[in-house]
Amino acid sequence: MKFGLFSEFELGKGSHAQVTKLYDDYIKQACYAEEHGFDSVWVLEHHFTDLYSWCPAPEILLTAIAARTSKIRLGCGVCLLPYHNPATVAQRYAMLDHLCHGRLDFGFGAGAAVER
Repeated sequence: MKFGLFSEFELGKGSHAQVTKLYDDYIKQACYAEEHGFDSVWVLEHHFTDLYSWCPAPEILLTAIAARTSKIRLGCGVCLLPYHNPATVAQRYAMLDHLCHGRLDFGFGAGAAVER
């Protein structure tokens, strides 16, 4: 059995000042997960939400995690292709895969907007 770390990066309404801490905490959690034998960490892409998923650029967060880890797999679930040029997505994630020495798991999709 394999275990992974997955987060939607939740914050309460009006918590914009805490976003930097949210990213810092997740990077620390990813390092902790690697130290304790987790197989993977996953970052998802979301746009224009006020309560959860403060992650419009998972490849940037995953690159920061890749620079601080060496074994844990890095997962993108999912890259929202309608928001991006597919050639740019391919280039950025290919570069990330090189930087992390082949530890990237890449997922893509159309996405969905849900009112809460």
